[in-house]
Amino acid sequence: FRDLPFKDGSFKMVVFDPPHTIRAKEEGGIIAERYGRLTKKDWANDLSKGFKECWRVLESRGVLIFKWAENDKKLKDLIQFFPAQPLFGSRVGAQGKTIWLCFMKI
Repeated sequence: FRDLPFKDGSFKMVVFDPPHTIRAKEEGGIIAERYGRLTKKDWANDLSKGFKECWRVLESRGVLIFKWAENDKKLKDLIQFFPAQPLFGSRVGAQGKTIWLCFMKI
């Protein structure tokens, strides 16, 4: 997700659902094993690159949907990586830890 093989402005919609678990490799866990993990050392750099790359392949007036689960990092820790202000968002799940945000590239 940090180096997509597509031209700039290729898509009308991009859904960015990066790994939400930020743990060392030796800290197992079924979610990390099945869906991947961000590392404690590089999580911020990985997410920043991921946002930039998703924004790059999004066409003008395209929509970016972002999903995050606040298991290891809170949404407030990610705000600096967002390419713009979200149009709207929603918290879901029994504990409200899963967040969906919608952005539009102008």
